Amino acid sequence: MNLKLTNMKKIYFLLSIITTFSLSAQVSITHRVDITDYLAGGATLDASGIRIAGNFADNGATTGSTSMVNWTPTDAGSAMTDLGNNLWEITIDYPNSGDTVYYKFVNGDWGADESVNDTVCGGGGGFGTDRIFAISASNTGFTYCWASCTQCDGSAANIIESNITNVSVSPNPCENFTTFNFNLKNSNETNISIYDITGKLVDNVINSVITRGSQSVEYNTSNLNNGIYIYKINSDNEDITGKLIIK
Repeated sequence: MNLKLTNMKKIYFLLSIITTFSLSAQVSITHRVDITDYLAGGATLDASGIRIAGNFADNGATTGSTSMVNWTPTDAGSAMTDLGNNLWEITIDYPNSGDTVYYKFVNGDWGADESVNDTVCGGGGGFGTDRIFAISASNTGFTYCWASCTQCDGSAANIIESNITNVSVSPNPCENFTTFNFNLKNSNETNISIYDITGKLVDNVINSVITRGSQSVEYNTSNLNNGIYIYKINSDNEDITGKLIIK
């Protein structure tokens, strides 16, 4: 009986590791704003640049290795990057899809922040003038015009798509070979890695610049023992993970 209980505990422990690892794949959302019209209307760009504020800490958000705080545009993690041509951008990582985020763009600090009342991208939050979105299940983002739910030319917000899409691994379970299929929006250095259920790196499938478009990468699994592994596809600072079963 004790041996059975011990084995069951081991099984549950391994399953918890697999679940935790699978759920650890974060979702990256890119927030981009065009301030052309804002400046043309007489605004002056603050010395600290355009920043972002929202309920980020509530959603476990990070940018790079920095944990974000709630509604504090002066915090270091809230600084956006100047892309030139009056475009500013920040990519924020969220641990859970489906959560609701309230946010707005800020010119320096409070008192120079946008107000959005449209029911599609605003009207929520504590002040009723915030942007609002549900975190998607895959990496994405949007480009808005300052204080607007559209781009500065009045067209719909530009969707910033994930660089890695249409991921599949077949066959899975596999014996000696499997193939990683995916699509790259842009040519980029791409890495496919294999980890055991403890998170230890056990093999690198590929690490090279891959051109945009549909990809098929064959992998010889004969060096792996039977069991469950985690694969990670990384390209353009984006990670896609999943389970790989060797039988």
